[in-house]
Amino acid sequence: MSERIIVCFYSKRVKVRLPEQANHLQTARSLTKRAAARGGNVVAWGARSVAFDFDFDAAEDAIEFASEEVNGDDVPFGIGIAQGEQEPIDEMVAGYTLSWGPALVRAEALARIAREGEVLLEPNLDPIRTGELLTRGRRLRALGKDRVKGLLLDSEHPWRGDLAAMVSELMTPLLIGRPQLGEMLVPAGNLGIVRAARGLGGSRFLGELARTLEPGRVLRLSPSLMGEPFGALRRGLLKARSRGQAPAVLEGVHAESLESLLGGEGLDLDSCAGLLRAWLKPASERGPSGAMLLDDVHDIDSDTLEAIRVAIEDMPFRLVVRAHPGARLPDAIADLSVVVEVKLGALEGREAVDLARAWLNGELDDGLAEFFVKLGDDHRDSLSYPPPRSFEPGELVWEDHRAVSRRRRAGRGDPHAAEHWIARRARHLEAGPRAVLFALAVLGGEADAADVRALVERASDVQIEFDKVVRALEASRWLRRPSPELLSLPSASHREAIAGQLSSPRVAAWHRAAAVVLANNNRPLCAASASAHAMLGGDFDSAARMARRAAASARAVDLGETADALETFCDTKDPGLLSGRGLSSSVFPVDLFSEQQRIPVSALPSDSRPPPPPQIPRPPKLPARIASPRLPGADVLAFAAAGPMSAPGVRRSPGSGATRQGPPPLPPRASQQMKAQKPISIIPDEELELASEEPTTGVRNELALKATELMRRGDWAAVAKLAEHLRASKRHLGLAERLDALVKLGEGDALEALGTLRRAAESATSQASGDRCRAALAHAIGLGAAGRGTEALLEALSGLAYAREADDRRGELACTRFIAQLSEAAGHTGSGARWKDAAERIQE
Repeated sequence: MSERIIVCFYSKRVKVRLPEQANHLQTARSLTKRAAARGGNVVAWGARSVAFDFDFDAAEDAIEFASEEVNGDDVPFGIGIAQGEQEPIDEMVAGYTLSWGPALVRAEALARIAREGEVLLEPNLDPIRTGELLTRGRRLRALGKDRVKGLLLDSEHPWRGDLAAMVSELMTPLLIGRPQLGEMLVPAGNLGIVRAARGLGGSRFLGELARTLEPGRVLRLSPSLMGEPFGALRRGLLKARSRGQAPAVLEGVHAESLESLLGGEGLDLDSCAGLLRAWLKPASERGPSGAMLLDDVHDIDSDTLEAIRVAIEDMPFRLVVRAHPGARLPDAIADLSVVVEVKLGALEGREAVDLARAWLNGELDDGLAEFFVKLGDDHRDSLSYPPPRSFEPGELVWEDHRAVSRRRRAGRGDPHAAEHWIARRARHLEAGPRAVLFALAVLGGEADAADVRALVERASDVQIEFDKVVRALEASRWLRRPSPELLSLPSASHREAIAGQLSSPRVAAWHRAAAVVLANNNRPLCAASASAHAMLGGDFDSAARMARRAAASARAVDLGETADALETFCDTKDPGLLSGRGLSSSVFPVDLFSEQQRIPVSALPSDSRPPPPPQIPRPPKLPARIASPRLPGADVLAFAAAGPMSAPGVRRSPGSGATRQGPPPLPPRASQQMKAQKPISIIPDEELELASEEPTTGVRNELALKATELMRRGDWAAVAKLAEHLRASKRHLGLAERLDALVKLGEGDALEALGTLRRAAESATSQASGDRCRAALAHAIGLGAAGRGTEALLEALSGLAYAREADDRRGELACTRFIAQLSEAAGHTGSGARWKDAAERIQE
């Protein structure tokens, strides 16, 4: 059986008494020819029905075939479409293959409950589930004992993609109903403020104001939440230059300053201010003074604002900013003289209706326009207003050069903010365009096209033709290209709505990918943006290293305050230091202090990688397990248990007079060789007496000497008794625990001992380096006894590093001796000999 799409036609006009045989046969023959032209085959034939099947991936052919039939003058059929498995029975002739399956049963049931001229779709049809097909309602009827449900196909506009193309026919309306525009008369050297909440047309107002200020020089800046020092100014100059708004001639020093700024190298404040004065200087003595327009002034980076303040003091120009209602102005411009301040509210009444109709060049009925006004949730600016967002979801269509409701009933719906309509529209995008929009939103809403491309390639799992996708998104008004180098989303509402489509972990992953992309580009100050992205991705360590690199670049161009903030961030990792300079968002997508995330070190440039570890002798490559390991010498064991001693232990010979160099090989369980030795299990009580005062180094040294002697003799029972006395005295409990573990090792129970030693090593992480050395060595001995050679070597090397950090010669000697033994046990005699030589040099 194979997956097929079944299209079934059912006629209610064929009667038992007066069958319209000629008409029915003629229609069936015509259907068969048209189906064959689209790749369909006849699979079933009945007195009132005929069914065709199509390949599973030919849904478009099947839908178009059904739509053509119902759009005719006289349609004697109801049509049902279903998908599922079909098993062929017999192929009679070409184009006629009898088959049967569940899909045929469901398609016929849908056709029987459909009215004449209707196409009912099975709800689980793939194009329905993906949102590609548009429907106009549903049918639910009883058919015998069964209840059959189908979705009514919109046969006139079946495909959502066709409606998306209608967005290109939208008009960009002129500014409507803003009398405040005439009030914005700002003399040079003064400040004008436009107060407007998000979604109320503040950005559009500034755009219209810029046109009224021409032919004077105008420079308009907007922020990017993930910017770099001078990021807003760099992008503003790029956009102005692409529009032909640059001065005809810039003097040599200013031309060099411009190239440095556009290249992301940065400038000192005086040079940057000089560039701004040259840019805004009137073309003639009688020409109007220049003007700067700042959108979302609270989010513009501090370096840009400080350069503007320096520039306006030396050569006055007009300054107009858009600010949120009730918010304080940034400190850099807060003390400028404010000569005019206006507040924008929502459009009301006829003005709101006119705006809705203006989007569609007036080709929208007032009733529908009023309906869309209600949906706007009082945020009715020219960007977030619902009419432009109503084509892809299938609310509006163009018919006879007018915008009409696609559904029979319109005028229903609840009001929502702009983000709702944008997110609703975004759900119908394919994976490739969505990836481009995700990248642009994560980068702050406006970014270099090269960075957007690189981020899509790194973070997205879909392969796309980037330039082709960008052109399609431009045509459908999803993004803009304000200059050849830049891409931007239409509004901050777009940025938030698109980023909101991703879960917090996915947003963090995109930020980490963005950090890698920006850290590897050739703009020095962009390292600050890379640092912010790494922080928002949860990798504070990488963020600190990138911030240190950015601080050096900022310091090189005398941006002292920014450099200080970045350097302090390296130490404190306080996100407020970056957002306070306008270098990152103050609203974070993830819990920055939850589980730490990591950027692969190999993906970062060399100056953003962590420093290499201290150089130590190259460890030998050991097998994962070492057969029949030996315990180290008694002095090493004693050091692991009790720590450094003030003087080397005195060797006391056993009764036989023989001197032992170390314990015998360790068998899997209790060592028969150790049991065969004569234990010294009875020790005079006075030798085990412990002082009642607080532990001292001298007491610990004495205990270490005693443990060393007992382990040298192989008397593990006596070592166990010593540990028991220590525990009973409630002193030196750490030593007692380690002695117990070493007793288990000596008796062959390595696995139980290993758990104790591992816990001891973990608990020592907050202690001094000497104690960490002792705990690491004890853990390494346990790992070696368990046959886990590679792990034992790594732990012993950690102990060696701690010993060197604490300047502990005894610890260094003990760790070196054990590493030498591990090397020999693994068969690396040469490496073992070198480690032995190192131990001898330490002992000298």
